[in-house]
Amino acid sequence: RNIPEENLEMIIAITCPNILFPYAREAISDLVIKAGFAPVLLNPINFEMLYMQQKQQAAGNAVGTKN
Repeated sequence: RNIPEENLEMIIAITCPNILFPYAREAISDLVIKAGFAPVLLNPINFEMLYMQQKQQAAGNAVGTKN
């Protein structure tokens, strides 16, 4: 409610995954181990970098389609 509209996309794309991913990573690891399989360790993800790359690609595609 109190989030400015211009910041909403970044919060959804960066902040939310940064908060949720460690819990999902731990849950997946625990379930795999409890199922009797070899441990699965998911690498940390830099959601800010992914967001910036996605924005750059979108900007590049937009420039390419204008010509």
